[in-house]
Amino acid sequence: MLSGQRFAWPSLNALFADRVKNMPNKTFLAFPKAGATNNPSAFAYDEYTFGQVDDMVSHLAASYAVALPPRRVNQPSIAVGLFASSGFDYIVHSLALFRLGHVVVYLSTNNSTAALAHLVKVTSITTLLYSFDKAEAISALKPMLEEQGLASVDLVRWTSVSEALKLSLATTMDSRRYTTELSYDQESLEDAFVIHSSGSTGFPKPNFLK
Repeated sequence: MLSGQRFAWPSLNALFADRVKNMPNKTFLAFPKAGATNNPSAFAYDEYTFGQVDDMVSHLAASYAVALPPRRVNQPSIAVGLFASSGFDYIVHSLALFRLGHVVVYLSTNNSTAALAHLVKVTSITTLLYSFDKAEAISALKPMLEEQGLASVDLVRWTSVSEALKLSLATTMDSRRYTTELSYDQESLEDAFVIHSSGSTGFPKPNFLK
């Protein structure tokens, strides 16, 4: 181990902040360019540094500051469901919700409507963010939630990263309005996200991870 080099961080926010501070120009994410050839040897990628992604995370978190205010000290955590296909927006949404201090529940798009309703209930989701292409599945979910007494769950089409960048709310907004008050050490004691089993033998079972 190199002297002074840290190999463990108390929370995901702490780890990301460290990378942004110490290697802002290092590539963090790379995604195939739209329309790229299927030939793996000819792939062209869009690359994003830690610094660039940090800016995107700030603007996206700021876009949710009213609907999903950042968690304050002594406030209970809230669970936010994420229902979309994996991709760039999915990752940036995760980081934005972490920055706001919320527990992210990753909902598989392969779930049945009944399985989705079950997961919303057992993970105590209060808001479910979904991508525009999942609107039909959400329309089917809404009446089932109402039948189960979960009509208060907010079903919200997410703000895409490109939309958030156009709004650029973080440019003029105090960062405290979209950043949790919890310290990194306080975050280490809290659940960070939730994944779930496939549900091949019944309803999927959630797994809460710190």
